[in-house]
Amino acid sequence: MPNVIVSHKVRPGSESEFRRLQRAIGDVVKTRAGFAGLELMEPVEGLQSDSVVIYRFSTDDTLCEWLKSDVRHELVEKLATTLSEPATFQVLADANRNTRAVSMVFAQCIEPGEEEKFQQWRAEILEAQATMAGFLGSESSPPVPGMQEHWVDIVRYDCAEHLEAWLNSDARAKLIKNRPFAPKAFSEHRIASGLEGWFTTPHKPSLSPLPRWKQALTVLVALYPTVMILWLTVMPFTQSWPQAVRILVSNALGIALLTFLVMPLMTRLLAFWLRDNKANIHGTAAVLLILAAWLTLFLQKI
Repeated sequence: MPNVIVSHKVRPGSESEFRRLQRAIGDVVKTRAGFAGLELMEPVEGLQSDSVVIYRFSTDDTLCEWLKSDVRHELVEKLATTLSEPATFQVLADANRNTRAVSMVFAQCIEPGEEEKFQQWRAEILEAQATMAGFLGSESSPPVPGMQEHWVDIVRYDCAEHLEAWLNSDARAKLIKNRPFAPKAFSEHRIASGLEGWFTTPHKPSLSPLPRWKQALTVLVALYPTVMILWLTVMPFTQSWPQAVRILVSNALGIALLTFLVMPLMTRLLAFWLRDNKANIHGTAAVLLILAAWLTLFLQKI
């Protein structure tokens, strides 16, 4: 059963209006298809500073329909006037879904005096992204004097396709085009799971998921010589060690070399093939030739 958890930082003096609007939202959500329950948790001094609301729905689709509804948008806009910062969403989707969650981190440095405009715009864009398919949640962090000068927002979707749908949406493009401020600095970074972190360079973040077969073939062409070179140069000095220890040392050294040296070099070397579907035939041929060259070399050494 999917849930959405919404945390609110209520502006001092606005508590009564917040409760009134929250009751109005509760009255409406109870009439929605698929509604399964609602729980409101008031702040507890020393333990919980936010007012937290949990909405439960019977299916992901009915939850998504509620998040996208016009009546909810109207009520949330009114509720936002009682908050000191945008609400934070956490969506717990159906546990039976077979998806790979992916996150995007946005960091913006705002000119002094532009904070109020930024906060209003930020509330709109956070609200808009919550209506997109696959949305799992968002987290926001304001600047910390002496440590962090950026406003940081993290948005999570259940898969790369849904994240890209948001990034390429007309709604997001319109909000960015019409934002009433110009950030001093802006950066974005995708956080993926699995092997994809090996295929992201600082200057070309991977917004599109690479084909799994390309990832696997690239890892193979990097892993094979790494393991063989370690076996020929380092492992002879560990022959007296227990086999389990030798394998552990070999794996640790291999992963370190792959992560910090070999894979960054390999992804740059094969970037023309990894990022361009038109280069599939030539790129695949080049990778296979590299593998054949490694095999020929090591057959002569062993």
